Amino acid sequence: MQEFQYTAFISYRHVEPDEVIAQKLHTMIENFGIPSDIRKSSGRRKMGRVFRDKEELPLSTDLGADIRAAL
Repeated sequence: MQEFQYTAFISYRHVEPDEVIAQKLHTMIENFGIPSDIRKSSGRRKMGRVFRDKEELPLSTDLGADIRAAL
């Protein structure tokens, strides 16, 4: 089975209010506690890492290639 580096990918417009909402959603997903019955079968306590370009990518000349490499 393939191991993924990220649990979720957030795509958004880089304007208000989308940027604020994307940041809040990012934090909520990464900090979400997995319910105990699911945690037992998955072994995971938290959802895991979320990909959001402002957090995960450096300044880039080829954004598409960098996103594909990250995912």
